[in-house]
Order: sequence, then C-alpha cells, then structure tokens
Amino acid sequence: MIKRNLIILIQWLAATFILLHPALWNRFPLVNSDTGTYLSMAYSRIAAADRPVFYGLFIKCTALYGSLWSVIIIQNLLLAITLWCFLKKFFQDFSSFNYFLIIIILSYTTSISLFSCQIMTDVFTPLLILSSFILLFGETSIPEKIFFSVLFMLSSVVHYSNLMLIFAIFILLVLIQYFFFRKDALLTLKVITAFSVLLLLTCFITPLRNYQKEGKFYYSHYNGIMLAGKLIETGIFKTYLNETCSTNHYAICDYKDVLPSMHPSFLYNSDSPLNSSLGGWDKADKELSIVCKNAIIKHPLLFITTSLECSASNLFRFNVGSGINPYMPGTSVHDQILYFYNDQFNRWSTSRQQFDQLNFDLLRIIQDIFICFSLAFILILLLYKKFREEIPLTTKYFFLTVLSAFILNALITGTLASAHDDRYQTRLAWLACLPFLFYIVPILERKIFNWVKELIKAGISS
Repeated sequence: MIKRNLIILIQWLAATFILLHPALWNRFPLVNSDTGTYLSMAYSRIAAADRPVFYGLFIKCTALYGSLWSVIIIQNLLLAITLWCFLKKFFQDFSSFNYFLIIIILSYTTSISLFSCQIMTDVFTPLLILSSFILLFGETSIPEKIFFSVLFMLSSVVHYSNLMLIFAIFILLVLIQYFFFRKDALLTLKVITAFSVLLLLTCFITPLRNYQKEGKFYYSHYNGIMLAGKLIETGIFKTYLNETCSTNHYAICDYKDVLPSMHPSFLYNSDSPLNSSLGGWDKADKELSIVCKNAIIKHPLLFITTSLECSASNLFRFNVGSGINPYMPGTSVHDQILYFYNDQFNRWSTSRQQFDQLNFDLLRIIQDIFICFSLAFILILLLYKKFREEIPLTTKYFFLTVLSAFILNALITGTLASAHDDRYQTRLAWLACLPFLFYIVPILERKIFNWVKELIKAGISS
C-alpha cells in the first residue's frame, strides 16, 4: 500500500512539473491585471470592492516563505490530483501512461497551464466543475469526499461567478436527468441531498466572513455599481436616464452624457463620475441600485436581448494569453509586487512576460481548432442514436456537464460582466477537449506502444 501510494504521489508531482512549464519558461509565475488586487487582499485580508477575499487568503496560506512559486505549484498539484482522480473514475482506459499523455496534450494544445500558472482565480473554475462531477457521479472514499468537498468550497468562493455557475449546472443536470434519464438515473436522492447541503453551506461562507469582519451579513459589496457598469456598457442605463432625468433627478443624471462606454472604465478610471463626483462607492451604490432596478423593470426586453447578445458573443471567445502582458510602474500588479514581494521583484521584472517575449498566436490557433473539433465531436455522439447508445452513462453526463458549463458560463458572464474580458470562457476551454481525448488517447497509446515495439525489434535484429 505504501509503495502504491508513493508511486501515485510521484505521478502527481511529475504531472505538476509538466503543467508548470509556462511559468518555468517565463522564469516567474504569470500575472494578470487583477493579480495586484489579490496580492493586496492577501496581506490586508479585506475584500476588494468587486471580489471576495478568499483567493487573497489562499495566496497568504500557500505563499510559503513568501514565495509566489509555491502558490502556483499548489494550484498545479491540485489540478494534477483532480485530473488523476477524475480520469481514474470515469476514463475506461485509464493508465499512468494515458494520464501523462492527456496532461501533455492539454498542456501544449490548450490554455490549461496558462491559467494554472497564473496568480489568479481562473484555475478554480474548471476545478470546481471536475470536483463537483466527482462528488455527484463518482464512487468516492471518505478521504476523497473530504478532499473534493473542501476543494469544491474553496473553488466556489474565490470568485462570485463560480457559485452561480455551479448552482445553475447542478439544477440543469437534475432537470436533464428527470426529463431524459429517469430510467438510468445516476443522481440518486441521497446524492442530490448531500450535494444540496454542501452547496447551501458554501453559500453561507462569504456572508459569514463578511459578518465576522464587518458585522454585516451580505454576499457581495456594491451590486448596484457592478450592474450599473454592465447596463452602461449595453446602453440601457443611458436610455433610462434620458427618459427619466427630467422628472426623477438622480445625482448620476448630471453625468449621463459623459459616462464611460466600457464597464471597467466606469468602475476604475479616476475621472469616471463614480470615482470623482458621486461621493464615493457607498453613497453611489444606493442610488445606482435603484436606477438599475428601475431601468430593468422599464426595459425588460432590452435587458434580455442585450444579455443574450453578449452571452452569444462570449460563447466562443477563447483568447489565449489574455491579460498576460508587461505591467509598468503605476499599475496595481507592478506596485503590489514591489511592495509586498520586494525580494522577488527583480526576478519578476526580468521575466519574459515583462519583456513582452511571450507569444500565444500559435497556441491560440491550435486550441480554437481543438475546441471546435471536440465540441462538434460531443454533439455528434449525443445526437446520433447509433453512437449515443455506445457511450457509457457517466460519459454522457460529463458531455452534458461540459456543454452546460460552456453555455451557462457564457450566459452568466454575458449578463453580469463586461464584454471586454476574454478570460471567462477561455478558462473552461480545455474541458471541452477532454471528451475527445477519452476516445483518441487509447488509440494513440496503442500506436505508440506498437511503434516502440517495432523500434525494439529493429534494434535487436540489427
């Protein structure tokens, strides 16, 4: 047993090393525009205006001896463990060779490693989906249940959209089973109840943390401001103000003709009315919440159509390397690394990312082709009865989970988040490639072994 566990641990560590290759090539963990905010939260332990504190706490707990390398090593180790357990439970042709073959293919044809090597929350979205699938459909031991329940809770609370996404996926899977798989139901009442309890407990983590720090029980700060930014971007906000400012004079009415056109510009630019004229976020949020509510009530069809339009545009936005750019003095990333990680600043400032030496054009093309081919492959298998009957039931559920995740993630981010950010859909991109790998990897394994045998025979005969 000890020898077997040691072999498994070595496999996890080897897979972690493979996944780390973008950071090793870069000479430092990758950073994004939001990294500075998370580094600040790691030390202040106070939630930012637009995101929860938990990824900051994760950085604080995993930055061993103050090193950001240990943060991404642990992220990649979690990914390696989760993929190993997922494949072992649901991949009929599972072997150590296939496990590494899948890790290598994903690492060099998709953006999986770019996200796992970033000081960002994005790696936790696919981890959330895989850990949920294992808890819902896998036969798990008690240690596995504990590990994946903790991973589920952590992955849910590091970003506001994650909890909404997994809640929507869970509801949709239950409905799909009820209407289409009632005879072959894998989601038993016991499993549904247990997962519902876990989901409910997770919903209380953020409000309880806020209550403990501020004495207020709430889920997220500044919902009115966040929604206002989205409505400004879609034009609904200004349309409503033009119609009502003559009778209902909100403070924002004085600035309706100079509002920024983009969600981030409204939130973060120093010359935005939000930051320069409305008396601060606390005061502005109360008014903007009322304006947003009334604007949606007055123009529900416009809100729905613009949300669907943004969701449709998000569906296939896979911009590999989005946000992995150089960050100059004055940016949050630069200043936070200089302040909190001064001993690592020289290594970061001489990384390939800071010299703009990272190019993702080829990877972007390869991933786009891979995703489109894999999604088409999934649809063909599900739509044609001849193929569908040969698919194991758990694999069918996973196909549906992946499709649900893609659609619901695009819908949630398209409705609530800015259309400028390509990361939201890209972070899930590699999940779409897994179903295709289920079928192609065993074929590749046989071909590789046959090729090795032929080489050995040729060597012996010579």
